Order: sequence, then structure tokens, then C-alpha cells
Amino acid sequence: LSDPNINGRLFLCEEFQQGIGLVYVDGKADAELGVAYDGSRAGLFPTNARYLALHKGTMFVAGHQPGVIQYSDPAYHEQFPPLNRFVLSSGGAQTGLVETPNGLYVFSEETIHRIEGDAIAGWRIKTVARNQGCVAPNTLQAIPGVGVFFVNAEGPKLLVETPPSESGREQPPQILPLVDAINRTWSRRVDLGRLSAAQASPPVDGKIWLQVPADGAQDGSLTLGIVYDYLKGLVSLRTGYDVNCFAKWGDHLVYGGGREYTGLQLITPGASTIAGSSYTSKIRTPWLSFGSPYT
Repeated sequence: LSDPNINGRLFLCEEFQQGIGLVYVDGKADAELGVAYDGSRAGLFPTNARYLALHKGTMFVAGHQPGVIQYSDPAYHEQFPPLNRFVLSSGGAQTGLVETPNGLYVFSEETIHRIEGDAIAGWRIKTVARNQGCVAPNTLQAIPGVGVFFVNAEGPKLLVETPPSESGREQPPQILPLVDAINRTWSRRVDLGRLSAAQASPPVDGKIWLQVPADGAQDGSLTLGIVYDYLKGLVSLRTGYDVNCFAKWGDHLVYGGGREYTGLQLITPGASTIAGSSYTSKIRTPWLSFGSPYT
């Protein structure tokens, strides 16, 4: 995928199985084939694409043109017909694509859309949130059974998918703050001007680890860790780790970057230490009142 911050170079993110295709070896140009050639179903992979997702056998691509999402022919991941596209009129720059069982979410800086349907019945797109988007592309993470984790200027958020009503009517997803208890810490310490550099780990062992620029360090040396345990609904603050990248390797979380970690470190599921050192964390939980003056 293209990264405009690094001279537009391409980086391998993930490999998809090759689509269904036929190979013909001939010496004739397409223009010489006449009616035997159907050019309406052909199209090149969009240049300067920043985000892609494989959803129900179709490849979706975004980030190459303002407000444009293009998609391939089903099972032909390399063919992008010119008419296979959605165009969004507003919402700011696109920041990512995330697949869940309910559809493919298109995140922009100010809006969230969801692509529904399939290649046979047709694709459709709907707006699920306005004035609530993601400003940090590397924080988008799908949480099994919950929805999508993301970050904007207000703090960490959850897009929570809700089951259909008793009548079978589809319910729109909810956008919820992570935990109100961290709001004061977020507003006091997080560097909102560099929030787009925030990183979140893939879900491992029921947790997501978020690292955000903090405390006004201009060289990126100071970051604040926020760990969300989505199985228990708890949030902890993790300090002292100069981390700026995450990856999942099997059942392990791999992290690195910054000045302290010149290599990669592994976190074993269920472990109580990172690289041999105990976690430095503060636990924050939702306020629970039982109506007693002593609580």
C-alpha cells in the first residue's frame, strides 16, 4: 500500500489468495479483438491506494482519491471496472476499512459509513455516524463480538454493533466512549496535535493496547499506553514503554519502535511482564454506586 509520508513507496501488508482467473497467451492487442473483448469489466488497480479490505470475495480500496471507494469484480481481485465505486460527498479524509460480520466499515475523519450487500444482489453504502470519525488510521481494530475500536480527538471509542430487534428490524451501531474515567487523563496529557500517529495493537488475550503521543514531547519519545480489556470492561494506563508499532504473531503480540526498543519484543498471552519487566499500570474502572454513603 502507498504511504505519502514516505515518498509514496509501497509496503506489503497482507497476502490474499489469488482470485479466480484464466490466462491466455496470444500476440494480439486488446484493441484488435473487436466484439470478443469486453472492456467494460476491465480496470487497473487504483494507484496510490492507502487502504484495502477483502470482503465477501470482493476487494475494496480507499484513500487514493477524496471520498472515493472502489471495488473489484467478485473473485477477480485485480480487475476494477470504472463503474464499481462509491463517492462520499463529505466526511474528511478516509482513514481505514474494517470488516465485521455485519459489513465493511469505511472510516473517515468525521464520518463512518458501512458497505452492505454482496456482489450478486449489489453493494450499497449507508451512513452510520456523523461528526464521529477516526483521526488515527493505525488505531482501527475489529473486536470479535463487539465491533470496532478507534480513536478521535475526544478519546478512544467503540463502535458497538447491536443485534436486530425482536421484530427483526436492523439496529444501527452505537458509538460509545471507552470509559469516562480516563477523560481527565486524556485531556491533560495526550498531544492532540500529533494524535494521528497513535497506534493500537490487534486484539490479543482479550486486550487492546493503545499508545498515544503524550506530555508534549516533540521528538515522539513520550507516549501514554492505554490498555482496554474488552472481556472485563476495564481500562488501565501503562507508562514507561516507548512503543510505536504493534503486530500479531500467532497468539503473541509483537511490539517495537521508539528509541528504547531497537528490536521486537513478544508478549505471551496471560503473562504479567513485558520483556522481563513488570507492567507499570494504573487501573481505572467505571464508578459503581450502591446507594450507600460509605461507597
